[in-house]
Amino acid sequence: MPIRLVLLAIGLLAVTRPASAQSAAVEQVTDGKATKAAVDPAKREEFLRRARSIDERGSAFSQYMIGVYYLQGTEIEQDTAEAVRWFRKGALMGDHASQLCMVHAYRSGEGVSEDKVEALAWSIVSDGPGGDKDREATRALKRSMTPEQVRRARERSEELVRSVAEGEKIARKRFDLTQKEIAAQDLKVYAPLAEQGIATAQTQIGIIHSRGLGVVPVDCVEACAWWTLAAEGGDKDADRYLRDARQKLTREALDRLAVRAESLRSQLAAKKKVAP
Repeated sequence: MPIRLVLLAIGLLAVTRPASAQSAAVEQVTDGKATKAAVDPAKREEFLRRARSIDERGSAFSQYMIGVYYLQGTEIEQDTAEAVRWFRKGALMGDHASQLCMVHAYRSGEGVSEDKVEALAWSIVSDGPGGDKDREATRALKRSMTPEQVRRARERSEELVRSVAEGEKIARKRFDLTQKEIAAQDLKVYAPLAEQGIATAQTQIGIIHSRGLGVVPVDCVEACAWWTLAAEGGDKDADRYLRDARQKLTREALDRLAVRAESLRSQLAAKKKVAP
């Protein structure tokens, strides 16, 4: 078991991710040795199903987490090479922790063949523009390499930067799609509650209309109308959103808002009357 790579991956998770994500990736390490539990077949099948879904539509962080799980060997058989494969996916989609894991993997030869050129290339990428001059770990790695290796690493880093840029575009599209699915589900959940006069639900409907999120057209007047009702119902968030948004509306838009808010009040009042 690659203890150093395990500790790096979990350590990065601890300092860059929320506590809920940290707890999902806690590795049992005793006396410098990682423990390995038997994998439950049902858990294994569920893990593989989740991994396939993440491969098709998951975020860069999700790719990183699959790599962590392969290092742990709890929900799936421990496989360092497979872990690094997933770290590569996350790294190419712009996940910084995944990129640092790629640096370590190539530098130490854990999960891949040791390759200082590739390690330095990923180190430069993880540091961002000019990174080959800024970070001590990168400088230390360069000192152990020949000028020719450093030159090749810089050329390779340029290729990786282009690949990461393309991967980040995919990540953004996946994020937008995920947001759209969440918004569509939220709309289904909150709409009936908002019609019943639940202020917090009305606030959420207003948020969806203010952002669009691919499920409704962006409509600040409609958003403010819902926030007006929610604020009248005592929701403080809606009151704040409404005050901020009204400052940006034209006189004509404010007039339309007044009409729309009154229309909503009438519609909701009529529905309450006919409700059993």
